[in-house]
Amino acid sequence: METKAPDPTSAKLAPADVVRAAFAAYNRGRLDEGMRYLAPDVEWVLPGTALHEPVLHGPAALKRMLESELEAFSEIRREPVELEECGERVLGVVEAFVRGRISGIELELRAGHAFTVRDGLIVRAEPLLN
Repeated sequence: METKAPDPTSAKLAPADVVRAAFAAYNRGRLDEGMRYLAPDVEWVLPGTALHEPVLHGPAALKRMLESELEAFSEIRREPVELEECGERVLGVVEAFVRGRISGIELELRAGHAFTVRDGLIVRAEPLLN
């Protein structure tokens, strides 16, 4: 399932559309485009099972982590679904599909996430269960 990114030149995106746009850019392999939706001081909290630092600070740290994933997996997609806006907070489920580059093993996951969006930028992302 491919998500079409909202037009970033439109007036002001709703918080859920900011989240969708960032993920859509990522799914197209356009990391730099996706970074435009992140605040300079974004905090991206990873699940407790992650192999990286528990909290990534700033777009550059997140980009490095995503680039390492792209090296490890031949295919990777993340789709935000069931998003609900609660003011500046966006709560929802992110579905992920990955295929190991060497092993070919496929894995599908669903996990709850919370995003905080201010002035059209994601300032914090975190899993709902850690």
